[in-house]
Amino acid sequence: MTAVYLISVSTLGKFLSDRLIGVIAGEWIRSRAAAVLLSLGAGRGVISLVTEGVIGGVGLIAGFLPQFVLLYFMLSLLEESGYMSRAVVMTDRLFAAVGLSGRCCIPMIVGSGCSVPGIMSARIIDDRRERENAVMTASFVPCGAKLPVISLAAGCVFDGEAWVAPSVYLAGIAAVFVTALVTGGRRKGMGSHFAVELPDYRVPSMRSVMKSTAARSLEFLKKAATVIFLAGLFVWALSSVALSGGIFTVGCPADESLLAVIGRFISPVFMPLGFGFWEASAATVMGLAAKEELAAVFGVLDAAGKFSRAGAYSFLVFNILNTPCAAAVSAMKQELGGRKLLPALVYQVVFAYFSAFAAYSLMKLIL
Repeated sequence: MTAVYLISVSTLGKFLSDRLIGVIAGEWIRSRAAAVLLSLGAGRGVISLVTEGVIGGVGLIAGFLPQFVLLYFMLSLLEESGYMSRAVVMTDRLFAAVGLSGRCCIPMIVGSGCSVPGIMSARIIDDRRERENAVMTASFVPCGAKLPVISLAAGCVFDGEAWVAPSVYLAGIAAVFVTALVTGGRRKGMGSHFAVELPDYRVPSMRSVMKSTAARSLEFLKKAATVIFLAGLFVWALSSVALSGGIFTVGCPADESLLAVIGRFISPVFMPLGFGFWEASAATVMGLAAKEELAAVFGVLDAAGKFSRAGAYSFLVFNILNTPCAAAVSAMKQELGGRKLLPALVYQVVFAYFSAFAAYSLMKLIL
């Protein structure tokens, strides 16, 4: 999985994304669109909507698509080769050290695509405590919706440095083991027993791989890309509208907008984590509804330049480990029940906060 993230996010994926963004949403396209609208007599608000909201949103989607296609292609190769079943068996002893079983690997693998099916797949685990542990930790593994955030930070702040994406992924894996130790899992060294039929290793059928890749990529375009595009328009609206004297004003500077008011109100909470400015705070809050909105805020506000390297890494760690999107929280409620949901969410927020603080403190010494 480290190699998968390295290729899809930090190297080949970044190269393809940069080229595609330059073609579809580059400065030339924006300036030409602005000139055409101006010649038609469009106002400043309409020009801003098209160049920043619409073209910016399309550019975000275009930038993420090559990375998702690569990610899904490599995951399909691993599945077709028979590796995934062996990954469950190979990790059984490792998980047993913290009181879990190799079956917990399945929600993590499934959750790397989307946290919702990852959480639901924990039903295959017989032991109740181990199953609840898997439900609570499945969202720690970076899902497809979090990939755009990792991609933006790795590309804009760290200039595509290869260690960023794999290290964040490994931080999510580490969070699973730490949580198992904190909550007790089962009795240490006593993960639930299971049997898995291991298929033979085989050369992947490229037809099946391409079919699976295409299906997953289209699913991304229909769901995640739609959310990113609409979120981009919503963020543009919040960042372009101000409320003064009971009157809404359109076309205001972003730092005077409603979004800035929201961000400044909560930004002191994130000061110790190294990203206590309103753009990052607003992105974090909006990401609670859908993680794709984190990327939308960055795309519209162009906030990457305000991060220090240590602060950007802390921001990544916090938002990767923080409570998942609304759909995943709903799945958690279905699996855990209402009584256990709130403690699980509080644990995730607290764990993410202190993990981000530790990451920020460490990165200030290293970077």
